[in-house]
Amino acid sequence: IVLDDTAVPAALLKGKLVDFRSSSRDWLQMLAALQNDPSVAAKNGAHTTAHTVNVVEMEAQPLCLSGHNGEARHRNGAVHLRADRSLSFTIENVEAMLKKWNYFDKTWQRTGCGVPHQYEAMKPFGDPVVFDHATGLCWQRAGSDNWKLFPDALKYIDHLNDTYFAGYSDWRLPTLEEAMSLVEPELFSNRMHISTFFSPEQRYIWTADKLCEQVVWFVAFPNGGIGSCRPSNFNSVRAVRNDW
Repeated sequence: IVLDDTAVPAALLKGKLVDFRSSSRDWLQMLAALQNDPSVAAKNGAHTTAHTVNVVEMEAQPLCLSGHNGEARHRNGAVHLRADRSLSFTIENVEAMLKKWNYFDKTWQRTGCGVPHQYEAMKPFGDPVVFDHATGLCWQRAGSDNWKLFPDALKYIDHLNDTYFAGYSDWRLPTLEEAMSLVEPELFSNRMHISTFFSPEQRYIWTADKLCEQVVWFVAFPNGGIGSCRPSNFNSVRAVRNDW
């Protein structure tokens, strides 16, 4: 049901929408339409035709992953990854993160299996995105057309938000925790450790996390793992937003 002029969340775009913007239909008629029960409206002197509204059915069972301490971690049926950037994400933090989520990293943790993704490709407003039902994250399918310095990566994010890419204005750089969730243990046909749901052009992507002021973490998909470099180096951008 669309009640105002805000963008429709990506997870709902597959369903049929009943648009009540600039509509003369009252709330009783809306309830009748939802219930497929014309008697509700008839009792109140309204005349309406019953409608069947199809709602997008999400996961029947919430998906949970257990951390190293056995604690199940999920929010709204999705794995809840850290979204707040860190300006001092240390080597010890990296090791703990890999262990906590059992991420694959070719150098740090070859036995990791990563996140059991539930990807869905969408094109809200014609902009290609990939929604991951396992993490509740909405990703750009591609990203920046060329490599960018870290300051320019932040400007690229600002441009996405200013132009409402895919209908949203809350795009951001992923944390290292979120970006590493994309890394797969096996090589795909794109010769990288990332699903073919995504464009192969963004081989190395910036994250929002820093080891210190002059060192930023990035994720490399060709070899499947974590790297770090100065903000004056070049990487691609793949923006993300929370959809839970």
